[in-house]
Amino acid sequence: NQLLLAEQLEQLGCIVTMASDGAEALQRWLRGETYDVMLTDVNMPRMDGYELVRQLRQQGITVPIIGITANALAEDEDRCRLAGMDAHLGKPVSLQGLRQVLEGVLLNKDRLEGPKVAIHSQQPGCSQAY
Repeated sequence: NQLLLAEQLEQLGCIVTMASDGAEALQRWLRGETYDVMLTDVNMPRMDGYELVRQLRQQGITVPIIGITANALAEDEDRCRLAGMDAHLGKPVSLQGLRQVLEGVLLNKDRLEGPKVAIHSQQPGCSQAY
């Protein structure tokens, strides 16, 4: 769930901002909020993660985006990449797996210290910033 993922990111030294769904996430970007990396649940209400990524990429936003899916099937990873995501994580997300994917998309382990991370998921009431 979103709160566990936020806690894991904070354990890795990340600064976490959460949005309740893809529409809210898109509005944050359009208002000028920026992040070093974005994690998005691909199955969100109002606007799913695939549509969110398409719209962000159409706006020229090139931030690394990691798709979170219910499982780690190869076809889920393919669909995430085809939508414009840089990486994919299947649930449940382990701390070690999260670190590896973050390091992979950031391409520089030094940047893992304190990056600004945005999480977009379907957990209601979890849109506060940390």
